[in-house]
Amino acid sequence: MKRPGWTTLVGVLMILMGGCGISNDVKQIMTPDLLEFQNDFVVEIETDTDAAEIDSTQQAFLEKFSGLKSDTLDGPATLADHFESMTNIPEANLQTLITHGYVGIVVSVIYALIGLLLMIKKKHVIKMVFGILVTSLIFAIIQIFQISQFDVNKLLKVGLEFSLGFGALMDVILLIILGFSDKSYFLQEDAGLDYYDEVTPA
Repeated sequence: MKRPGWTTLVGVLMILMGGCGISNDVKQIMTPDLLEFQNDFVVEIETDTDAAEIDSTQQAFLEKFSGLKSDTLDGPATLADHFESMTNIPEANLQTLITHGYVGIVVSVIYALIGLLLMIKKKHVIKMVFGILVTSLIFAIIQIFQISQFDVNKLLKVGLEFSLGFGALMDVILLIILGFSDKSYFLQEDAGLDYYDEVTPA
């Protein structure tokens, strides 16, 4: 029996999503370094452009997104002040993100490897695909719930939740494809059937 075409589509999507997941997980692990770099970068821009203070229009715009009010500071809020407010993550929340990253790397690597197996192997791979998709979906839901409890800027929270929500949606879509696709090819017990099915009788 010829391998179904849907396995290639699902396998490629899983490899791509696993790769993107690894990239996002590494970023989460490196969140403290990235935030420090971004803050230093903004301060450098202010120094180079002499834009330490911002006008009232810019102030109102930034206050809307950062939640930082000038009257809470000793002087006018700078661009760096607003940026720091928008990216500030309490230590407990930061450690949770880092933990998500480490666990996520394991899930993402397995996710991509099983996607590859789906295209080259037959025996037991369907069970593995179901297993990793359900695991990934549950992990995404757990992350979304925990992030929703974070005491961070709304924009930052929405960005984190959107990325996880997209991944969870893709897991659901792949589970639906898997559920409604013909899996008879994978139900054959004898791995040698692939070879004999392709041999034309003399």
